[in-house]
Amino acid sequence: ELAQPMIAGFDPDSDALTPASRDYLDRIADTLRPGLGQMLSLEGHALDAGERFGGDNGRLAFARAQTVRDYLVSEHGFAPGRVEARAWLAEIDAQGMGTRSVDARLVSPIPASRRQ
Repeated sequence: ELAQPMIAGFDPDSDALTPASRDYLDRIADTLRPGLGQMLSLEGHALDAGERFGGDNGRLAFARAQTVRDYLVSEHGFAPGRVEARAWLAEIDAQGMGTRSVDARLVSPIPASRRQ
């Protein structure tokens, strides 16, 4: 697993990519692209859901991850079946750090010969 924290940031109560986030994703897209057998997991975070998302942080977090997924698929040609969006049911506040963001994890399968 290769973790890449905070690959996209968002304004409060928003799932729209900021220009800075779009630019950063454009620069790192090739390093995030899943290879043969790999999956890219995008984890949305939110503790700032307001009126637009009915105060539902989980819904906002998932919408953020889905926005990044859709961008990588449409703008960078990622295979849709190799990119998943997800969010935790409950967010743990790390003093506000990373709670308006999406993290990425590029996951490679463990070869059968190394499984226990």
